[in-house]
Amino acid sequence: PSSTARPPAPAGPADEPFSADEIREALQASLDRALQAKGYRLVDRADAAFVVAHRVGVRDVNEVLAVPGEAGAVTPMAGVKCSGGSCSQLMVTGEGTPAQRTRSSQRTEGGLLVEVIEPRSVRVVWRALNTGTVRPGEWTPDRLDAVATQTLSGLPAYGR
Repeated sequence: PSSTARPPAPAGPADEPFSADEIREALQASLDRALQAKGYRLVDRADAAFVVAHRVGVRDVNEVLAVPGEAGAVTPMAGVKCSGGSCSQLMVTGEGTPAQRTRSSQRTEGGLLVEVIEPRSVRVVWRALNTGTVRPGEWTPDRLDAVATQTLSGLPAYGR
């Protein structure tokens, strides 16, 4: 099998709110298992043929989109309807004609970037980015294993 090493872990809370040590350790373990399944093994950094680095980022997304109103519709009052984490607002002019209707949604998006680096040339030889919506409570070991396996799916198995 090919030998890999990890770069030093980043310092500080740059990845909040998902920077807890236990989540980092669980994600690292999931990535290690996915790499081992492809024939890579962890060795001392000085002996590594490749360095595998990963970074996690999250961001809150608040989206407000204008929804075209129906032409000639008459609405005597304004209304707001909320369901499933999104709201729809209908604003009216003094004559009851819709002026603007909007839909808003809030979510947290996350990304996992994995890079395989050749240490002698410090050249990135392979890279993958996995993005998606992050939901509270979904960071189970099985979910992290699935994310790691999916992210590394395009990495060639060692020896092929």
